[in-house]
Amino acid sequence: MATANEIWRDFNVDGVPSSGPYDPEKSLIREWGMQRVGSTSVSTIVKLTQAQYNALGTKDANTLYIIIG
Repeated sequence: MATANEIWRDFNVDGVPSSGPYDPEKSLIREWGMQRVGSTSVSTIVKLTQAQYNALGTKDANTLYIIIG
């Protein structure tokens, strides 16, 4: 698995500006992203207050909770 630094390097030959700019392969970007996200779906819940968030009880690890006020 390629690292982010390898995928998004600046030059065709890493660290050699005279080799020209590197255009990352889209398949490597997708593979890298799927390793980070996986196939798990993530949901988002927006609550207006801390009290509403606290009232939820058990929190789901795959949910992003946002408290606005």
